Amino acid sequence: PKTRRKKQKRTRKPNDNLTAKKVVPSEALAVLIGKGAVTRPEALKKVWVYFKEKKLQDPDDGRIIKADDAVKKVFKDALDSSGNLHMTKIMKPLHTHLTPEDPAEKK
Repeated sequence: PKTRRKKQKRTRKPNDNLTAKKVVPSEALAVLIGKGAVTRPEALKKVWVYFKEKKLQDPDDGRIIKADDAVKKVFKDALDSSGNLHMTKIMKPLHTHLTPEDPAEKK
């Protein structure tokens, strides 16, 4: 018969917890989500609220965002040849428009 190995307890690594830290949006991003410090998840949620309020989602495929001028300024490098933004391409450009609230945290 097989002998069972005893499970080792996992020790948690110290978490830098980037999601809880406040970040400040760039001027271009502030047009979409407003000025003031937010966490990264809050910034993403506010971007999606903007997309939905302006009805920028493609009605046939909700993953596609029809970029208006404000969206083009923030996500210009992620747009496809027809000027649309795919939802999977949002995070990287979004992060380039967010800076830590505390300048000492900037890497």
